[in-house]
Amino acid sequence: MRPIAREVGISKSTVHNVIRKDLKLKCFRKRRAQDLTEANKMKRLACCKQLLKRFPQHAVSFLWFTDEKLFTVVHPVNLQNDRVYAQAGMKKK
Repeated sequence: MRPIAREVGISKSTVHNVIRKDLKLKCFRKRRAQDLTEANKMKRLACCKQLLKRFPQHAVSFLWFTDEKLFTVVHPVNLQNDRVYAQAGMKKK
């Protein structure tokens, strides 16, 4: 909001009010996520089904797996300063 306020020449609070009240946008922090292709999804589904066959039926409800891993190539960025304005009900991408 500060760069916008400086560029337009109005106060930061006015920019904030326009974004929130007039445009009805909400501020979100950017988050990193792994982008999956259809082939990745199918392979994961097949592996999960095989893995569930290894355990007895009564123990399956207690199992919880995650294979999330973020691989970074660039240096870390302060995500607190990297914001996105979007509609409140919008799906994450």
